[in-house]
Amino acid sequence: MTPWWLRTLIALDALLQVMWRYGQPGITMSSRIGTAAAHGHRWGIVGSWLLDKTPWLGFGPNHCHEAICNDILRARAAIMELTDPVVVKFYADRS
Repeated sequence: MTPWWLRTLIALDALLQVMWRYGQPGITMSSRIGTAAAHGHRWGIVGSWLLDKTPWLGFGPNHCHEAICNDILRARAAIMELTDPVVVKFYADRS
């Protein structure tokens, strides 16, 4: 399980991204930069390149790609929790 402090930093990262123009909940800044690079946006290409070249700041090669993969894993974990059979049955019985 991801430590509390890292989950908190990821949540703050996603909060910053959501406050940015057209931000989507649950997506980190690094993923947003990576998807912008994939779409050919210059700011995304430059941002991705910078993150790939700054291992001393905790980033490094393939950072944006790994961020996208981690955001997908967190989204899947949320879906698993929300579709747990106990939860589904609980709310189905209340309808």
